[in-house]
Amino acid sequence: MTADRLDHAHMVSLFGTEQPVPERKVLRAGPVQAIWEAGALRNIRYGGIEILRGIAFMSRDERWGNVPVEIANVQVTQEVNRFHLSCDLAFRDGLQRLAGTVDIEGSSNGVVSFSATATAATNFATNRTGFTILHPLKHVVGQPVDVTHTDSTQTRQTFPERISPGQPIFDIRSLTHDLGLGLRVAIQMKGAKFEMEDHRNWMDASYKTYSGSLLDPWPYVIAQDERVTQSVRVTVSGHPAADVVSSDRPEIIVTLGDRAGVLPDLGTAMPMDPPTDLSQFVGQLNHAKPAYLVMRIDGRQFDLDRQVADLKTIARMTDTPLHLEMILSATNSAELELEELATALSRNDICPAAVAVTQAHDMMSFQPGDPRPSGPSYLEMATAARRAFPDIPIGGGMVAFFTELNRLPVPHGVFDFVTHAVCPAVHASDDQSVMENLEAAKWIFDSARAMIGSTPYHLGPSWISSRVNPYGAAVSANPTDERICLAESDPRQRGIFGASWALGLVAAAAEAGLDAVALASLTGPQGLTFGPGDRKPPEYPSAEATPAFHVLRGLAEHKSRQSIATTISDPDAIAGLGIETPAGPELWLANLTAEERDVRIDPWHGSAVLHFLDHARYSDVLRLDFLDSPGRKMDDAASLRLAPYATARLSPAVEWSPNRLARR
Repeated sequence: MTADRLDHAHMVSLFGTEQPVPERKVLRAGPVQAIWEAGALRNIRYGGIEILRGIAFMSRDERWGNVPVEIANVQVTQEVNRFHLSCDLAFRDGLQRLAGTVDIEGSSNGVVSFSATATAATNFATNRTGFTILHPLKHVVGQPVDVTHTDSTQTRQTFPERISPGQPIFDIRSLTHDLGLGLRVAIQMKGAKFEMEDHRNWMDASYKTYSGSLLDPWPYVIAQDERVTQSVRVTVSGHPAADVVSSDRPEIIVTLGDRAGVLPDLGTAMPMDPPTDLSQFVGQLNHAKPAYLVMRIDGRQFDLDRQVADLKTIARMTDTPLHLEMILSATNSAELELEELATALSRNDICPAAVAVTQAHDMMSFQPGDPRPSGPSYLEMATAARRAFPDIPIGGGMVAFFTELNRLPVPHGVFDFVTHAVCPAVHASDDQSVMENLEAAKWIFDSARAMIGSTPYHLGPSWISSRVNPYGAAVSANPTDERICLAESDPRQRGIFGASWALGLVAAAAEAGLDAVALASLTGPQGLTFGPGDRKPPEYPSAEATPAFHVLRGLAEHKSRQSIATTISDPDAIAGLGIETPAGPELWLANLTAEERDVRIDPWHGSAVLHFLDHARYSDVLRLDFLDSPGRKMDDAASLRLAPYATARLSPAVEWSPNRLARR
């Protein structure tokens, strides 16, 4: 096999697609380091500490999509104490065109500047064109920030700890704040007024400062021949304290502690259009054994009888509890709509284990304070649902994302459980961003818990792709298997990458004490398995399951068991979830990076059986019964190496006897 063929096979096993990863350039000037990728500066660091998550000159179209940018004539000068990069850029949106240049310079004295000038070759309609600045969360959340406004007045504000539903800071000219111990960061912006939003709402691991304002009309038009000129200057002062400097130690320490709480119930969803071959679906479901199956009845559609018939067929073929999402059309009262739904279900002998009710208007996004169309309130929906479905848990919240829940909070005591979904590819869809955004899950879960109190908390069906798009007419089709935002299907779901991301999400949910997590969908565009008509990885026509399927299956079998507190020295690189089993601890680890990682587990006593979901075993991982294979036996499992994006399950090595489990 040729080297090119190996590269192709590796790409497919990791990402499920041949689409190349963008080229990256590392820029250094003394203690200053940044990465140049696809027209943006990423992970700007000083002395190893991340100062900014990113800076980019971007354009958003009239639907809030990112306008594709073409980069050309990249020129880089790299010296010991200085770097300089310049390039041409062009934005094309249909017949519209905006083109210009960027200039970036970094200095060992802690200054990084990024300027851009662009001229419209045609009238250019846009919701936002200009700089976007992403602030990291580490050493920033909850910290005070000094703000200079466009009229030169100054205020002291705060990077919010609980996720802000609206913009925490308006009318910005500069921001100055402490970062960690011993560093101070000043960010000066020119060419437009700026404001900030809490990007964590959408599962982005950052705060975002952007040019323009959502208080102003949009879209707006950059007239033909009009020039847009903006700049951002970042100045870092001070010296990082030794205890906050990032460690270069290659080995990552995983420490197992005491019991930490009951694992969330692991469920999955079914698509709106069930598979034609339901016998194959039942086989997949019997392998997965999820705690529950999420299905939907959409009152906005006019085929209620067909939807209920599909539910009846599936309900007859499985004992898996059904959790029904009910979307009311809001064209009648909640009482009338739910009574009609309950009658149709009863007529077909369908008894759901739980019901989550929402309405059509709440499937759309609204800015905080904006008027909403008339529709039933949370209380009206909950009251009507309890009348229609007595003795069944009634949930509420959002079928869409935490953003929408945060902007329309659920009152205490209204529902038996609260739900929402997440998607890591709302604003950016590259591999690094999708993995980095797992960092935001903690803040989403903490903020939701502060909102709902002790009410049981369910995470609705969530995956790299999305079932919903509150910001447009529909999710994006993806026939060419690219990395795109808010896609109906994402190729990385078929690769090793997807299993790593899935474990990262479940581990974060377990640590936050969620009660239930629905992962992806069993079949369909977000499917964890492959049916006859599904797109499969090239060269693997007999593929039955995605790597992430085994995360669902392997964790679902531990329903109601205790998790084990798992501390990781570099949680941005490795995700982990420990589980208490009768035979001893079971540990799941996922490499969230594109680099090999050495891991030491403290303590891990005795031998173990390892199942690796990685490139080397990709063809085996595509079988439904992969976790039934013997695995790799290790006498000492305290140290192991994880390949890029690999996931590993370490199970205690045991041998069965008639009377007891004996540790080997």
